[in-house]
Amino acid sequence: MPVICMVVCGAPGVRGTVSSVTELHVQKLQPVEWPTLRELRLTALAEAPAAFASTRAKETAYTQAQWESWLTTTTFFVARRGIVPVGLVGGFGTGDHRKVISMWVAPSARGKGAAHLLVTAVVAWARQAGALRIDLDVADGNEPARHLYEHHGFVPTGVTRPLPHSPEITEIEMSLLLEGSNQAAAS
Repeated sequence: MPVICMVVCGAPGVRGTVSSVTELHVQKLQPVEWPTLRELRLTALAEAPAAFASTRAKETAYTQAQWESWLTTTTFFVARRGIVPVGLVGGFGTGDHRKVISMWVAPSARGKGAAHLLVTAVVAWARQAGALRIDLDVADGNEPARHLYEHHGFVPTGVTRPLPHSPEITEIEMSLLLEGSNQAAAS
């Protein structure tokens, strides 16, 4: 699997310090890597249940075929520190529109560049696919995630909706117009 991007923790522009040099890299997951998707996704749902539209109880019941199928309909990227998976993001869609889902970084890897690498990878994937726009939802009050997305150029669209399993939590839609979208809109 090709490395999408790599950074050495502690390098200029990467927040956080690490006592030893640790490589972070992002790779696209293949359907045979469904156990990695399952492990990261279930961990994310347990650690940050209010950040996702689904629940750990629901996804624990998924079969191997369902995990493999998800990897054929959605492009997932995993961030690794060395060989250890520390983060996940997915993207799906067709035509000129894509959607970011399942963004999560392990608490031990936060503030060390993994989230930036994951967002960079999924935005690059959308651009390469010819998308003109990429959207995501972020829970109201999740300021670290919102700042991350704003840093990458995402802006609120004004669309909000309740989180399906916890309607008291509001999700805010954010969007990024990709290169070429101004020319396409003017045509």
